Amino acid sequence: MKDRNKHGWLPLSKINARTVVPFSGIPEDPGRHCPMHTALSLTRNMSGVSTLVIGSAECGYYSRYVMTEQRGRNGELHYVYELDAGEVVFGCRKGLLEALKEMDSEGAEIIMLILTCVPALIGEDMEAVIKELEGKISAKLFFVDGAHFKYNGYYPGFLDTYSGLGLLYKDTALKADEIKNSERNVNILGALMGKEGAALKNYLQEDGCNLLEVNLKTIVKAAEKICNGTLNVLLDANQSLLSEKLNKPEIPFCKSFGAKAVRADYQKLFKQLDMENTEQEFLYASYLELKEKEVQAKEILKGIPFIMTSQELLALPAAAYLSELGMELKLLSIENLYEKDIPWKEDILKHGKDPYLVTITENNNIGHWARDYELLSIGHCLHIPKARVLMNSAVHRIFSLTGYERSIMLLDQLMKLAENMEEVQVFEQPILEQLNTEQPAEQAVTEQPTEQPVILQLKGGDSHGSI
Repeated sequence: MKDRNKHGWLPLSKINARTVVPFSGIPEDPGRHCPMHTALSLTRNMSGVSTLVIGSAECGYYSRYVMTEQRGRNGELHYVYELDAGEVVFGCRKGLLEALKEMDSEGAEIIMLILTCVPALIGEDMEAVIKELEGKISAKLFFVDGAHFKYNGYYPGFLDTYSGLGLLYKDTALKADEIKNSERNVNILGALMGKEGAALKNYLQEDGCNLLEVNLKTIVKAAEKICNGTLNVLLDANQSLLSEKLNKPEIPFCKSFGAKAVRADYQKLFKQLDMENTEQEFLYASYLELKEKEVQAKEILKGIPFIMTSQELLALPAAAYLSELGMELKLLSIENLYEKDIPWKEDILKHGKDPYLVTITENNNIGHWARDYELLSIGHCLHIPKARVLMNSAVHRIFSLTGYERSIMLLDQLMKLAENMEEVQVFEQPILEQLNTEQPAEQAVTEQPTEQPVILQLKGGDSHGSI
């Protein structure tokens, strides 16, 4: 495609929900984690969910880097169904049915089947297997398609696990006319972190709302309460498909960054819960503080080029917000562009910038390309000076906060990095002088050194472990 650059990257404007997001380069050995890995990593902390990995001996071997024990703390079973030579050709349906019956007899209450590459390639039908066992076993079943060749990386492992649980719960959910309108049961999908999160929790409880904070350890035991909730407040983007399957009114708090957008979320929440919104509006001072920060940011951050390599599910809304404040997005790393992400795509493009959209699998191409810009990076990135990088740990802390507090801290951190950029350039001058001997003078001053501190990244293979 003529729109690709020399590395094979595509600009955002040329990618839609049916386009495969290009890799940044040939994946480093052994590449990114697969959905099997993250599905197991998530389920390992869920009380009451057993797992069955279906695949080759290699998949079974690597699954043990995550699920190290066959039995969980609360009696969960974590087994592997390894296909033999005949099953690789003719399918494993018969043996799989027997394995699930055995897990049921051993007491498994909920079993998550994880399909890997080989059974997916031969067309093993998990839905048919689950349907055939309906009424024959007491365990509830759902499956996750973890075939790595279908995806750029590991995020479907998170999303599909929550989606599968949502489908299970949906069958037990009360119908809309059975839920008492007077009850205000709020599902908090994610953790209320930080001062603002704690304030919101207290504010809702004092007004008589029943809050259910959905976390990994209680998600199964709280299934009935989740289904009987009247409203979902989405704080964890990973749980978006769980919220979708529950089919209830939703307020996606985690997607809002701007002061007006966050305030609109709060107003929608209070209206949904029939709470009075007086002049003493909840956290109005924080709203004014964020508006003031945005005015400052438009001056300090305007025209600064940046890339995003962290927090893929929130990358687009965060990038759209920073683009609105005048920053120039050059590159964005996500695994997939979904249909519901299109509004964020359009928000970025309307500011006149058309960044590359890639899945980062290696750093060399990123490094060579980045030397043409004095970039600020949100997330780890080799070849960009550490003083101009908002490290992954900091990004994770910021994005775990709630509402105004999250955006205030994000802007504070970025403005601090921006103010230090001139000092970084002076510090690097001796290296840039060395580059002058190899490149034209008018280009050398914008070049950045290629040697940077090594940042550990998630990899597959022998580095499989806890995420």
